[in-house]
Amino acid sequence: SNLEGVRSPAGAGEMPPHHPSLEGSLLRRESEVVLARHSPFGAPAPHSEAVADLPPHATLAAVDALLARHPDAIESRPNKLLAALGEFVAANEKPATSPNFATGAADDVRAIAPLLRAALDGNSEVHERLCEMLLRAFKILSRKVPNRLPLGSRTLPAICAALASPPSERAASEAANTLLNVCYEADCVAQALRHGALSPLVSMLASARPELQATAAGAIQSIAYQKAGREAANDAGAAELLVPLLDDTE
Repeated sequence: SNLEGVRSPAGAGEMPPHHPSLEGSLLRRESEVVLARHSPFGAPAPHSEAVADLPPHATLAAVDALLARHPDAIESRPNKLLAALGEFVAANEKPATSPNFATGAADDVRAIAPLLRAALDGNSEVHERLCEMLLRAFKILSRKVPNRLPLGSRTLPAICAALASPPSERAASEAANTLLNVCYEADCVAQALRHGALSPLVSMLASARPELQATAAGAIQSIAYQKAGREAANDAGAAELLVPLLDDTE
């Protein structure tokens, strides 16, 4: 499954700090190390002289280098961009073995963040694959507490657009996974609600696909930790669709 694992309250934004009924409320699909909470802007990216000492793909260095040389790479060199993103994703898919997650440092997401909107605006098969790969990269990056606000503030409009009109089921699932992670931050919940995240998530709950149902439930869980999120989820009819899923063996 591609459903993100649920982290403990130590890194969960405004999640209540001691509420045992909330802990483990989703089936843990991946084991993740919990990072201590700190300011999203207070953890600098690794110094350039230290990057060489990091394992390959611990940072976005290869993607950033390609974009620095070719700012229009999503149009002029989409396959090279797809390959660079694919190497980063393949190396970091599992949190337990992810060199990026192990660094604990904030990543510079300024170059990668605008790419999803550009990929959604494309109309080719490679653009669809780029949407999926970018969302998988965002999911990986948003596992780290210091990345959540910087990434969410730059990408949530495009992530919500990907949910509303997903180029593929995989893209919809990965968009929901990213929401699960970034919405541990209250500011990201507020932005997700402004951009209409709940309507497509609730629609995903009604899907016949267990993967879509599970990832939508995960995103709604994070959103619902905030009072405004709970109220919006109830108004959108999430509870009526979630309750029957408790009996679903999938």
